[in-house]
Amino acid sequence: MLINLLNWIWIFISAFLWGFLCVNILERYNKSNKKELDLLLMTGICMLTVFAQFFSLFHGVGKAANCVVLLINILITALYRKELLLCIQKWIQSSGAIYMLSIIIICTFAFLLLSCGPIYHYDTNLYHAQSIHWIEDYGVVPGLGNLHNRLAYNSSFFCLQALFSWRFLVGKSLHNMNGFFCLILLSYTLCSLKVLRDKKTHISDFLRLSVLIFLSFGENLWVFSSPGSDFLSLGLVLYIFIKWVSYLEDQTQNISPFALLCILGIFAISVKLSSFVIILLVIMPAVRLIKQKKWEEILLYLSAGLVVILPFLIRNVIISGYLIYPFPELNLFSVDWKIPAFELLYDRNEIKVWGWGLNDIKLFATPFKEWFPVWLSQLDKYAAVTFFSNFFFAVIGIYRGIMEFIRKRNGNYLLTLCVIMGCFLFWLFNSPLPRYGIIFTVLLPLFVLGDLFTHSKLLQKNSLFPVLLTCILGTYFMYPFADKVLHTEIEYPIINCDYEQFAATAYNLEDVIIYIPEYGDQGGVLRLSVNTLS
Repeated sequence: MLINLLNWIWIFISAFLWGFLCVNILERYNKSNKKELDLLLMTGICMLTVFAQFFSLFHGVGKAANCVVLLINILITALYRKELLLCIQKWIQSSGAIYMLSIIIICTFAFLLLSCGPIYHYDTNLYHAQSIHWIEDYGVVPGLGNLHNRLAYNSSFFCLQALFSWRFLVGKSLHNMNGFFCLILLSYTLCSLKVLRDKKTHISDFLRLSVLIFLSFGENLWVFSSPGSDFLSLGLVLYIFIKWVSYLEDQTQNISPFALLCILGIFAISVKLSSFVIILLVIMPAVRLIKQKKWEEILLYLSAGLVVILPFLIRNVIISGYLIYPFPELNLFSVDWKIPAFELLYDRNEIKVWGWGLNDIKLFATPFKEWFPVWLSQLDKYAAVTFFSNFFFAVIGIYRGIMEFIRKRNGNYLLTLCVIMGCFLFWLFNSPLPRYGIIFTVLLPLFVLGDLFTHSKLLQKNSLFPVLLTCILGTYFMYPFADKVLHTEIEYPIINCDYEQFAATAYNLEDVIIYIPEYGDQGGVLRLSVNTLS
């Protein structure tokens, strides 16, 4: 835990400084002056991930990459030392600073405890660990996906994990990046509750409950120590929706915060393609900027979005030969190492049937009316009720959205609602494995319920009721997570548990040694040596 804490301090400083730099550059064009700590950290994590991906194109992501980060940190500090001090002083002197610091300390201890233990995520020993080790050692390897199809799953998160794994420093790879991200997400959720400030309900507060549900989801409780991409991908989507609605409630006029959230949406897509629908939020800032004819600002945001997604696309081509894996339809490049198209189709169909709960690639053409009952039967009763409630709340939400547009000529509510519904449908009809996006089933009900409660005159007359309601719901949804923390022992007080090792057999293929697990398909930390690959 001690080494992990030091690692988090390093990540925090780096993310804060890089986020501060990015937001300051944007402010030169939009005069926003939004120095929110959570937004700076999220932006910094995005920029550090982009850096790690670009760096991986030329070198392994390890000691040299961290030295570059250190150098840039020093330059940012020297360049913005006065602004940084003013910003920190403002946060320290803000109301509720002690409450927020207490929340952060408690959350830090909780996630340190959960992220240091053994890894129970099956996919981590299947390909997460190997992907990260390849990035640590070699950066990016042409045609790596041909060695194992899962190594073609090019999540930008693996580059970020490699950047802060510290294997060059502590002798084994740390895998606590998800814990750090969840620390930011939960701390933001608890510290930004508007009901404690205004004593009335808000839609964004109801959406904040989705974070508690997400962290307390049964499968998630056991995989905080895993470097899997689901936490960052889904957590970013939740964060963007909460922040987006919060800005709408505050009647934020400056378009910059919304545009920055859209850039984070592009980042979420590079982490996992299941977040794709979140990009539709860009419609609102795009329309407003075009109406105001702010062409320079439009170019700025388009360039920022391109910078965020470009290294992800480049790595895709180098690893698999395709712009986006596993979509052979995007066959734009002719390279020697290209994975055969049928392999991509096989992989995509396997992901699909696994999400349906059929677990047999031969059933990839099963129609909806046949796979849906099977999938539904595997949901627990609470998830099933939540799933079907989406259709009821969709009708109410669409009606309220249309009325809002007719009366006030404001389509922001309707756009947000449609994007939430789009996330739900995209997950359902692509690969509805609960781990991939069960959280999408609660966003729509919480959004519409928050709207109904917010506009209830009877509830708003009693200022105590919203506070009590939030505390009761928050405690209920948070209980599984809190219970898990309280029953977790400190097994690794100095450094986290290493990746698991599996027995493997070496095969010589044209002077290249390939290691294949003796049992099953998991390889754990096994990796090839430099001499073997030369």
